[in-house]
Amino acid sequence: MRYEARTWKTGSCLGSFCSHSARYVCRTCCCKEIKDCSLYIVGSHYRVFTQESSMTATDDTIRFLGRVSDEELVRLYNQASCFIFPSIYEGFGLPTIEAMKCGCPVLSSDIPVLREVCGDAAIFFNPYHVEEMRDTIRQFLNADNTLRSTLVSKGFVNAKRFSWEKTVKTIIQLAQQSDINGR
Repeated sequence: MRYEARTWKTGSCLGSFCSHSARYVCRTCCCKEIKDCSLYIVGSHYRVFTQESSMTATDDTIRFLGRVSDEELVRLYNQASCFIFPSIYEGFGLPTIEAMKCGCPVLSSDIPVLREVCGDAAIFFNPYHVEEMRDTIRQFLNADNTLRSTLVSKGFVNAKRFSWEKTVKTIIQLAQQSDINGR
């Protein structure tokens, strides 16, 4: 898939449904502590959002988009000011790499797997501290384009570390080594 060129749309944040911490991002944007910010949430509907009335957006602050096509997801990454990934636990963190490949700056939970996957190409926050998450989002959105450009550049470099081709080659090498070693 070819990724489109970046276009900045100030104040549009893209997030995904990931564990219960995503609701903190909603609360942060919903309570209007971050001015001129809209949050677009992509992914399967997560039950916590239907259980809490505080998660319901009464205006255009939050939009639940549900599942979207790959093409739509690329468009969203390209139009977002940033991708917010507030995961508390994660197997790999593929959405962060997808965002980086599209030139979308990543704001991510500070958990070991995402530190390893994102390296220095993301800004990290503690997913258990709503105020820190809010401040990280606000500071990023209020920063000059230098920070955005730096994250985008580092993201492109970081994303090159990962590809399906490299994964297949590694799996084949491991399988061949295990055959050689008789395992």
